[in-house]
Amino acid sequence: MKLFRVDSSGRGTSVPRTLSPAFRERLRPVFHARSLQTSSSTFNMKTTALILLLGLATTGIAQQPAHTPDLQKQHVAMQRLSFLIGSWSGEAHVQRGPNDLVTLAQTEKAYYKLDGLILVLEGTGRTGTEQPPFLQALGIISFDDATDTYRIRAWNNGRFMESEVQLLGDGRSLRWGVGAGETRSTLLQVDKDGQWTEKGELKIGSQEPQKFMDLTVRRK
Repeated sequence: MKLFRVDSSGRGTSVPRTLSPAFRERLRPVFHARSLQTSSSTFNMKTTALILLLGLATTGIAQQPAHTPDLQKQHVAMQRLSFLIGSWSGEAHVQRGPNDLVTLAQTEKAYYKLDGLILVLEGTGRTGTEQPPFLQALGIISFDDATDTYRIRAWNNGRFMESEVQLLGDGRSLRWGVGAGETRSTLLQVDKDGQWTEKGELKIGSQEPQKFMDLTVRRK
C-alpha cells in the first residue's frame, strides 16, 4: 500500500519516504482511514448528483402534456366508413389447402359503438344454413387523431391481428395487411351498386400472391 497524506483540499498526496520506517508504519492506519473517508465522500457526492439529474429528467417527462383526443376529428373520420353499416348476406370461399376450397353461406354485420368512435365488423360463415359456424371473425376499426390513421384489431377462429387501415381514394375501399416475409393482405370494397366484395391474399417471399379467401355479400 502506498502511503499518502490528505491536504487541505481533501485530496490524497504521497507521504515523503524520508520518514523512518517505524514512524511510517505507525502513521499507516491514520492515513488509510483518511483515504477511506475521502473516497466515501467523493462517492456520496457523485451519487447525490446522479439522483438529482435523474429527478430532473423524470420531472421533465412528467411535465410533458398528454395528448388530448380530438373527438370531433375522430367522429368525422369514422363517418367516412358509414358505407359499411348494415346487415349483409351472400357467399364466401375459403382455401384450406391445395384443392380444398370451402364454400360458405356468409353474413356480415357492421355497426358503430361508443357513440360512433369505433366500427364493429362481425362475419359468420356456415357450410349450410342449419350448420354451426365454420368461420367466425370480429374486427374493430378506430381512428387515431394523433397520427391521422385508421387501425383495425381483428380476431378469426382463435387468431389475432392488428394493422393500419388505408381508406383508398374512391372513399369506398379499405386495405390492410400484416406480416413480414409472409404477408396477408385484405382488400374490401363496396361498389356503386352496393355490393361488398372482399379478397384476402397470402404472399410468401418473392412468390406470387395466392388467394386464401373471398366473399361477396349484399345488404339484406
